[in-house]
Amino acid sequence: MKQLFLFKILIGDTYVSRNFSKKYFFTGGGIYMRVKTENMIQKSDGTKIYEPRTIQEVFNDIKKILIEEGLCPDEYFSLSYPMRYVDEAFPEISGLHCNAQWGGSEGIYLDIAMDVFISEEKIYKQISFITGKTLCESEEAFDRMQYIGGYVYRLLMGDGNVHARYILSSTPKQNKDTLDRKLNYELKNLMKKNLYSQKEDSVIDPEELALKATILKVVTAKPLTEDKLKQLLEADNALDTLYNLCRPVMPATLYEVEDIISSARTLH
Repeated sequence: MKQLFLFKILIGDTYVSRNFSKKYFFTGGGIYMRVKTENMIQKSDGTKIYEPRTIQEVFNDIKKILIEEGLCPDEYFSLSYPMRYVDEAFPEISGLHCNAQWGGSEGIYLDIAMDVFISEEKIYKQISFITGKTLCESEEAFDRMQYIGGYVYRLLMGDGNVHARYILSSTPKQNKDTLDRKLNYELKNLMKKNLYSQKEDSVIDPEELALKATILKVVTAKPLTEDKLKQLLEADNALDTLYNLCRPVMPATLYEVEDIISSARTLH
């Protein structure tokens, strides 16, 4: 019987890094940091305990990530949780509600609320967590605010799935199907992220996009060796790995891309 290899430890929808200090989730387009609501503390006797982070700390991390990704609303993005509680532990929540809506007079608002467990009453109550605003009123601005809301949701809640960053499979066909889905998701994720980000370097280079689309067409239509499948499935972003391999001949034809990938000894 062919031996199976488990390459990484998966816990729920999170991937635990080697130093066990950071959590990540896989969206198909890469590994992204997921905002932590608690810190792991290792005691002198080797035991590990988890201490909750404050509401303010969690919000600060979310805003920092949005700024770095060029996704922070241009007018404001503020903590709306009751101020007397922001330095308390991040609460137990059962849900997160992220909604964009046009304002009564101007702009588009983003409202993010949490279903918080109230221990005294033993019930969950919906409490406002974050509010944001853009002065733009176009349909594109509305779509962007909805995207930001979804981005915040995934930072806190994950996406509800268990994603195999590294596979546990003995059949090349299953591995190839997984890679094809991964590459498709990476291309869609690239286009979506660059569509909504306001970073100066977020505009997609047409030649890069064309080459990546060509790579996707070639790889999904052709078989790959087991070694190359493994390399691409282990890559944080398989499409970027193949793009860097083929970029020296850009612009490239389908046949040139196919020849480069098939003749390469390694894809790294």
